[in-house]
Amino acid sequence: MLQGSDVHWWGAIGDDFGNLTTGFVISDQKLNKTYKNDSFVVNLLKNVTWDQIRVVSVWDIPTASDFGHVVLKNPSNRSEDSAPAPSPSVGGGNSSTWVYEQPTMFDKCKELTTNYRVRWTLRVDENMIDIGLEAATKVMNYMAFGWANPNSSSKLMVGADVAVTGFSEEGLPFADDYYITKYSECMIDKDGGVKGVCPDTMYEGSDPVGLVNNTRLVYGHRKDGVSFIRYQRPLKSVDNKYDLPVNHTDNMTVIWALGLIKPPDSLRPLDAEDKEDQDLINADVKEPLVVSTERGVPVKFSIQAGHDVAFYVTSDPLGGNATLRNMSETIYFGGPEAEGVQASPMELVWAPDRNTPDQVYYQSVYMQKMGWKVQVVDGGLPDMYNNSVVLDDQQVTLFWTLSKNSISIAARGEKKSGYLAIGFGSGMVNSYAYVGWIDDDGKAHVNTYWIDGKDASNIHPTNENLTYVRCKSESGIITLEFTRPLNPSCNRDERPECSNIVDPTTPLKVIWAMGAQWSDDHLSERNMHSVTSSRPVRVLLMRGSAEAAEDLRPVLAVHGFMMFLAWGILLPGGTLAARYLKHVKGDGWYQIHVYLQYSGLAIVLLGFLFAVAELRGFYFSSLHVKFALFSGMKHLGDRYRGENVRGLTWALIFWFLIGALTAMYLEYREKKRRRDRIFGRSNWVLGNGEEEDIDLLSPIQDNCGKRVASI
Repeated sequence: MLQGSDVHWWGAIGDDFGNLTTGFVISDQKLNKTYKNDSFVVNLLKNVTWDQIRVVSVWDIPTASDFGHVVLKNPSNRSEDSAPAPSPSVGGGNSSTWVYEQPTMFDKCKELTTNYRVRWTLRVDENMIDIGLEAATKVMNYMAFGWANPNSSSKLMVGADVAVTGFSEEGLPFADDYYITKYSECMIDKDGGVKGVCPDTMYEGSDPVGLVNNTRLVYGHRKDGVSFIRYQRPLKSVDNKYDLPVNHTDNMTVIWALGLIKPPDSLRPLDAEDKEDQDLINADVKEPLVVSTERGVPVKFSIQAGHDVAFYVTSDPLGGNATLRNMSETIYFGGPEAEGVQASPMELVWAPDRNTPDQVYYQSVYMQKMGWKVQVVDGGLPDMYNNSVVLDDQQVTLFWTLSKNSISIAARGEKKSGYLAIGFGSGMVNSYAYVGWIDDDGKAHVNTYWIDGKDASNIHPTNENLTYVRCKSESGIITLEFTRPLNPSCNRDERPECSNIVDPTTPLKVIWAMGAQWSDDHLSERNMHSVTSSRPVRVLLMRGSAEAAEDLRPVLAVHGFMMFLAWGILLPGGTLAARYLKHVKGDGWYQIHVYLQYSGLAIVLLGFLFAVAELRGFYFSSLHVKFALFSGMKHLGDRYRGENVRGLTWALIFWFLIGALTAMYLEYREKKRRRDRIFGRSNWVLGNGEEEDIDLLSPIQDNCGKRVASI
């Protein structure tokens, strides 16, 4: 409100200038200063009653200036079926006195989505409809609502008459009249023609008398993350070109949208719907185009500027290869090969991810200042991450994207809380926790902890290598994000967090908790959770799914025993039988060899099938698949932190050492036996196998019992 010299609350019986000038002061409160978004309680003078007032104005007496006014309604003049519940009347309790209705009061309401609804009140006698739009959305998002062209059967948005509402960068509400001619942003071609989703005033120029922009803002506020705008428009407008008549007795098709308001150096709004149907947006050197996109939403670039204008997206605002200026830059997309001409354009698709900065630049690799800004905003978490699952009790959603050596994770609560925590483990005890919260100064935090007990003293801060850390709170809903390595690079004996290994081939057990308050230090019982998951959920990272957690240690124990029996006893025993039992008469050694080998292979196959069936998958990239038994014991310890795993590992090593020593001893005995047979009797013995006992230098009997001469 502008400052006046003698400004008062003013009453009148009509809202025309004649009645306003003959009005009267209704309150002793003076308004002789500048106001912005202030609220007032107006106390009437003792000799003034509400039944004397039809209009309340902010009036400057010396200049006879109306700084704004409202018309009070009389409920007795309205139909019973359309009258909302009035505010408490004043002035002697007379039910027919003038009352003031709250700007959020309407006759009807319709939910468009779970976070967006429209309200309205018809005033047919006044040829007017009051509309209220209310959405739980970001402050820089617009809310649009309007009527589709009744003559359109397919593309309902073309020819539609809509109102676009929202809040400016200064926080002021607006409501503008728009007309849609095509599925694109509002653009002015080289001939001066206007096409797209454009304000009515763009088609007809200035609108000093309100013949084109027939949408009038009444009220707007934003509270607790919810935007509310009230505006009016005529049912039948004098603008027959860009406004559609609203027949309150007919069935009419309405359209609506929520989306991002574009920055001041580009036309508003950015159409949030039907992105795939939009035409190409041409960018040239005369009018630099600001490109707005969402993380996780693909953007297609058709490059047609020539073979000498290679396209790329960079952190450098000038472009033209910053390394030539001894400057550093980060290239997010494109490069020297991204070039094309109109006859043969190159089409490239880029989807900014969660690690892309809020502002980057599209430029030419070879020339400076050929492009301009790319403004990247957060899209929905499902767009920014490849996988998502709902954790136990349906109160926390987990999102993740796997990379070669890292994993990006986000967690969002589904109810209000002071902090949100997720943990990796079978329960709170012996788990690795990630806690996100906003402190009293509005600063976001994501801290890591190792928990080895149920008291606050058992929560130990850790120093995990987290990158791209973010945390935010919208209407009390906490969302935390971070990227971490799959396998920490530190020694697991040095710090507890070094054992926090995420193996994508193995189900990850995830738990969660929420509470009212968290802090960096001095944790106490007040920081303990108020609600938590009742059981862990097994998240299958590579498959993008989850299931209720089960303790797989018995499964792994059976699998491990079967593999030990096969590889530690049966298969080595079959090998030893073939090597050291051939001196036994008959073919007993061969039968023992075959039985042991076949039994070992059968048990290996059964153990393999058992593990695959229980774990629901087989991955060649798994370390255990590559290095088998010992890595399996290590993985069991890393994943389940079994207390006796290290002892079992040493026992396994001892077993194989005994086996190796036994084989060495048997080999020694075998060679000694042969040496004794050859040299101990001073005879030359040739041959092997069953004929080893035949002395070719001595007389022997043939099969017929005849004596043959020795050599």
